[in-house]
Amino acid sequence: MGISEMINDAIEYILIHIEENVTAESVAEHCHVSRFYFTRIFKQQTGESVYAFIKKKKLEFSAFRLKSESDRSITEIASQFGYSSSNYSSAFSDYFGMSPNKFRHEHFGSEGGIFDPENKSVRKVFDEMDEKIRIKDLPEYSIIYERRIGAYSDMKKYWREFCDRYDRFCTPDTLYFERTFDDPSITDADKCLYDICMSDEGLQGIADNDSTCHGTMNGGRFAVCPFKGYLSEINQFHHKLMGIWLPLSGNTIDTRYSYDVYHKVTEDYYMEFDVCIPVK
Repeated sequence: MGISEMINDAIEYILIHIEENVTAESVAEHCHVSRFYFTRIFKQQTGESVYAFIKKKKLEFSAFRLKSESDRSITEIASQFGYSSSNYSSAFSDYFGMSPNKFRHEHFGSEGGIFDPENKSVRKVFDEMDEKIRIKDLPEYSIIYERRIGAYSDMKKYWREFCDRYDRFCTPDTLYFERTFDDPSITDADKCLYDICMSDEGLQGIADNDSTCHGTMNGGRFAVCPFKGYLSEINQFHHKLMGIWLPLSGNTIDTRYSYDVYHKVTEDYYMEFDVCIPVK
């Protein structure tokens, strides 16, 4: 489903402040509406309460850190998202059905796992990815976007609708972006949050759909990795990039959002795009 500008703004506020004590009251105040009205509209458009959404994002984002930041302790990551060690273990276990320690172990193992530099197969994948990746300073882009909650596989339909609405305004210099907020190996497939976007030169003030918003794609320091292949190959590619290269690279992802820049998509979904990961 499409999401209104107010709820887009609310989600943006929650994600920016996810490491803080963000509440339904503080988000409603940010949106300049009553808590009652805000919580009703939020659940109507997202399918879950504000409290459940905030808790889910704290736990899922922390789980991603457990996967990607091997040098940080579980206690440190828990504290980053506002949990004490004991409270975090309980909340994490309730949500994922296993302890944070078991989650980390199942993803990487303790001996010969992904964090072991002597694991030859892992080292080979890392070297192959590292050869492709470049650290770049990227500019900030002004964009229009539509935010969706659902399976990433549904993007094909929404991209087609989005392009049908706005392609008549585009030029050869228009850039097409995809901004994803969730790791589908952590978040339920039908609950993933993502934006479909394009640069808005010539599109300022144009939004012929209630779900279309204007915004900014943050610039700064990014690890940029090219992908060339078919839709069916993307999950394996992302595992190599986020599950192997990032933890072993020495880079730390920061609070900006990752995004993809599309260069080519064919009818049979052969794709060429750059994955841009914000790093400190």
